[in-house]
Amino acid sequence: GGTPAIRPHTPEFPRFAPVYRGYITVMTLLRGVWVGFSFSAVVVGLGWGQWVQEDGTQGKVVLSLAVSDSNLFAGTLGDGVYHSYNQGDSWVQVNNGLTNTTIHSRLLNGDNLFAGTYENGTDSGGVFRSTNNGAAWNRVKPRTVIALAVCGSSLFAGTAGNGMDQSSDNGTSWAGVSGAPTSPLSFAVSGTTLYAGSSYGSVYRSFDRGTTWTRVYIGLTTYEPYSLAILGSNLFAGTNGTSVFLSVDSGTSWTRVNNGLTNTLVTSLAVTGSILFAGTNGGGVFRSSDSGTSWIQVNYGFTTSRVFSLAANNADLFAGTFDGVWRRPLSDMLVPDAIHSPHSPREFPIGFGQNLGSLIHPGARIEFSVKQRTAVNLIVYDAMGKKAATLVNDVLVPGTYQPVFDAAGLSGGLYFLRLQAGTASRTKRVVLEK
Repeated sequence: GGTPAIRPHTPEFPRFAPVYRGYITVMTLLRGVWVGFSFSAVVVGLGWGQWVQEDGTQGKVVLSLAVSDSNLFAGTLGDGVYHSYNQGDSWVQVNNGLTNTTIHSRLLNGDNLFAGTYENGTDSGGVFRSTNNGAAWNRVKPRTVIALAVCGSSLFAGTAGNGMDQSSDNGTSWAGVSGAPTSPLSFAVSGTTLYAGSSYGSVYRSFDRGTTWTRVYIGLTTYEPYSLAILGSNLFAGTNGTSVFLSVDSGTSWTRVNNGLTNTLVTSLAVTGSILFAGTNGGGVFRSSDSGTSWIQVNYGFTTSRVFSLAANNADLFAGTFDGVWRRPLSDMLVPDAIHSPHSPREFPIGFGQNLGSLIHPGARIEFSVKQRTAVNLIVYDAMGKKAATLVNDVLVPGTYQPVFDAAGLSGGLYFLRLQAGTASRTKRVVLEK
């Protein structure tokens, strides 16, 4: 496998997007999906067999995503960077030092986080680097950067019309790459081999970590390869109008593979295990378990079909859309969505009480119900995603419970109540008034 490709953005073609996970009696508030529970305030949490929209980046167009374990970073159109410490349950804006807040591309390399931004003459764009999870940023490279990748010990940046640049010291200094495409749109890496998708339907290949380059395009159309991905010995290119292409010979020749892929505007590709996912602008997310030979749509729970970015960790697939970042368990997408009927949604084993409002005071009773004997955790997180209190950590039998949140030692403000039983969880956003 290789490093996930990080792709470009243009104003007409947003690349990534927010995370909401929500269910509420007023459906239009979060555009949530009714699943059999009614809550009196904004409710967010891990879904049960479907896509769920996560709370914290509402109203933001998120252009890029980077995932590392429980850390999730979202780059937005005009609102900078958001960071979640807990896989999307809560978010904090981290823009200190950013002089440009339109984030095209994101890359994690060890302890270094990089953000590629757009330079428009009034804002100082380029590449920004953070060594503390986005708490502070330093500009390390000028000019608009569309795509970023790491190959070996080198960092590569694809610019808009100014070629490719390379850094061997984590972005401190940069040098131009001879023979590389003028406008790299996407990257994919496998060992010492680096691929770059370019304009006019071309892919460039380097077998020696970017030293020499060869244009490989036989079988590709003139549509631009906005995304690249590697699965085993297969190389895939997602284009902005002619679906997905497969190369079994390191890019020398290409074949279109789109059986079942009903939308040809492929904005992003992601690989996890032996599964290939494709995000499309208008058709949602598709899955292939046979190297692109056939595709199945996996959109159950989505309220949007415009997907611009995909990223995965060991448990979940994150989708950046025009209306936020969404999450779905990877294990749930091993079967077609046809088995999920919106008229008979799966029953959740846990849930917050209907009368639990969004404003609470010290000593509040946090009502929740359990439908089966199971181990239950109820944890309070602050606005930064740090654990503030544990209210329940026990095996419970079916029934209704009301643990007291005394809020001792806590200041007033925004908190998140996370209720979890096995793989099912609910997260509720509340304001503590003291």
